[in-house]
Amino acid sequence: MTAPTTISMSPRIWARTGLRLPILWTPFLTISGVTQMWTRTVVWFITTPMTLMTPPVGTTLSISTPSAVPMPLTTKLNLTLTWANMTAFFLTGPYIFAQQTDEAGTVSLLISYNRKPFNKAMIPASDPHVNYLVAHINSLQAMVIVQHASTVHNLYLSDITGVYFSLSLPDIVLEPTRALDLELIEGVNGTLVANQYVRSSPDVNNPPIRTLITLDNGGNWELVRPPAEDINNVPTNCEPPLCSLHFHMGTSDYARLGVYSQDSAPGIIIAHGNVGQELLRDPNLYISRDGGNNWEETLADSWGVSVADHGGLIVAAKDYHQAPSDEIMYSCDEGFSWQSYNFGDNQLTVFGVITEPGEHTTVVSLYGIRPTTLISWEVITINFTGIFDRVCTPSDYYNWRPWDEYFGEDCILGSSIEITRRKRDQCCLNGNTFVREFNYTICKCEAEDFECDYGYERADGFNGACILDPEVTLPEPCDGGAAFYMQSRGYRKIAGDVCVGGDEANYAPTNQSCCKNPVTVGPTSTGPSGSTGPTGSTAPAQGGKSDNTKTIAIGVVLMIVGISAILLLVLVVFFACKHSKMQRRFLRLATEPQESQFAFHNSESDRESSPEPERLLQLPSHQDEDDDPILP
Repeated sequence: MTAPTTISMSPRIWARTGLRLPILWTPFLTISGVTQMWTRTVVWFITTPMTLMTPPVGTTLSISTPSAVPMPLTTKLNLTLTWANMTAFFLTGPYIFAQQTDEAGTVSLLISYNRKPFNKAMIPASDPHVNYLVAHINSLQAMVIVQHASTVHNLYLSDITGVYFSLSLPDIVLEPTRALDLELIEGVNGTLVANQYVRSSPDVNNPPIRTLITLDNGGNWELVRPPAEDINNVPTNCEPPLCSLHFHMGTSDYARLGVYSQDSAPGIIIAHGNVGQELLRDPNLYISRDGGNNWEETLADSWGVSVADHGGLIVAAKDYHQAPSDEIMYSCDEGFSWQSYNFGDNQLTVFGVITEPGEHTTVVSLYGIRPTTLISWEVITINFTGIFDRVCTPSDYYNWRPWDEYFGEDCILGSSIEITRRKRDQCCLNGNTFVREFNYTICKCEAEDFECDYGYERADGFNGACILDPEVTLPEPCDGGAAFYMQSRGYRKIAGDVCVGGDEANYAPTNQSCCKNPVTVGPTSTGPSGSTGPTGSTAPAQGGKSDNTKTIAIGVVLMIVGISAILLLVLVVFFACKHSKMQRRFLRLATEPQESQFAFHNSESDRESSPEPERLLQLPSHQDEDDDPILP
């Protein structure tokens, strides 16, 4: 094992863009028409943003997407749309978002999915909409933040069409500068962290901020579990819900790092924060090695951080909140221990630590400013290959399985995943050619696989049972004389969740008849798993109660007419049969002698003394007595 090597120093690299803010890598939808896309790479790498256009009111706009931009349907798309009163829009993936303001000043959001006609977004909020921010997009769901007032912002999740939204997290932290406290964790599917204002605080003008984490794409949120001890092995005596771990994100002075994670290092998350009842200044550096379940304080103060060699190397340098330094810290055991390296004689105020895209190499660069030259940037590149004992062999790896300790299960978004990771105590080199293996096993559905449906919200704002939102009027389901509708239990499967069977039937909507069960929107009943949950109707149709009444009345009339016709037919058949039998009886009596028709024999002696009739009708043995007689 040898020391790292400083391989280059560039004394005058001029900054060409603003400094990076840790907002998600998606553009904003704003009334002003300004868009920004931030990148986690060095500040002079310019990323071309997606164009946010503001068309003239009532004009026809033609959108042509370059062939270099991947599209879900074709590589090149030409789409002509006609909009009225559109103030802003943008296109990303399968979605097109458009913001509309009518003559009364009411703001609404229109969404096109897979280039189909626009539909108004059904967002369950009675408060007026001021603005929209598209926070995150994937192929199955959109996360949209709605500004309801100058300081009130709520996070909503859509269904796959982007039309029906449900409340995911109220009072998310979003500043007027568009800085957002929401971070998507890379390397582990479905994990996000966000900051939330605690509105229940007595300090209404300056409410405290707390951090929440979700492992299922915003379906359920939990407080971040704090470490048991601090960096000096002193017990923290911190237990949720009164105490938890909180992180600095986009709106903080420590926003440059944000909550750091990389696809190349699944399970490793690094963040600045503090333990307590709320987010405070003067943070320390915390690390999670299991995807956000457990955390440990790893370094004091604030640092610029980068992960290299597929997670086998972590590098940290004192950032610009601290005094200039000529020292960098590194670890090859996921932050359990740290070593230092002096990179030169002149100290540097570090603004960032970066590696090549993909984080596969062991070459790391620092960029910052010398205290004596405050107008230019300097880059120092260091090669850490020498710190490793050897190249890793198959015995140096194990299969790591992400575990949701908040719910006590190893199924996340409906699947159990085994990921190849290097053993922490083996300081060996993964190298550029290392290929990580992922093995998936589908799980049975449980309560954690479902989020609140449209018109429902979590009982306490971020977790708990889904209850009916009293401010939301659910659409009438029996529209246009429909015979059946799907009645929601208040839940829907989380977008991207692949679970099957299990408790799915307890959360899935039920098929109800519009005639047998007239709809009463909004009653409560005992929900799945014994929780008290609502029943109601899922959205898609809207209609009036008068249409349902007419349909039922017509059905009743037709049923009465049908029953009457059946009864009449039965009576006709009955009297026809009766008349036929009477005719046969009369014919048989007419062919017998007169005396035989009225002779009644009460005993055998009477029958012997009775005169024999002159003529008796003989019937064939195979013929029934009710059949017509055969005359001689």
